[in-house]
Amino acid sequence: MDGYVSIGFVQSVYRDSPLLRVQVLTDFPERFDVGNSVFFEFSDGRPNKQEIEESYREKQSFLIKIKNFDTPDVCEVFVDKHVFIPEKDLKVLPEDEYYIHDLIGSDVVIENSVAGKITDVMLLPANDVYTVETPEGNEFLVPAVKEVIDRFDKENNQLILKVKKSFFNDEN
Repeated sequence: MDGYVSIGFVQSVYRDSPLLRVQVLTDFPERFDVGNSVFFEFSDGRPNKQEIEESYREKQSFLIKIKNFDTPDVCEVFVDKHVFIPEKDLKVLPEDEYYIHDLIGSDVVIENSVAGKITDVMLLPANDVYTVETPEGNEFLVPAVKEVIDRFDKENNQLILKVKKSFFNDEN
């Protein structure tokens, strides 16, 4: 949805309740607080505004209840849908921090040539890891650490690496 950013993904209805298990895709979990509005995209493609009536943190996910959706059967409509907020509501990040949606689709530049595009960001305990797909369809992983990454050029949509191509060679 243009003008909106995903902050979560509804994985399932939780047990036999009207709660939705949401995979968190934001560093700002307060987005799932009771009373907050979130948006969903349905078949008409328009943003559908809903209010969070209940919210519980469970490990790496949230259990949320959407106001006026009171049975598990009715809640099924949200399963496999992203949870969105308006892009205008994004918080300003500190220097050298970027939103996942800024990184996905960016070119990865190694030794002044494009090595591929970022297709996924894995949020891991030690550091994030970027999945990069090469033009040939192969994949390699880039750890999001200062020893590997020189800078992210948001204007040109490029992640510029410090390392040489041989850093990612499997034949070492």
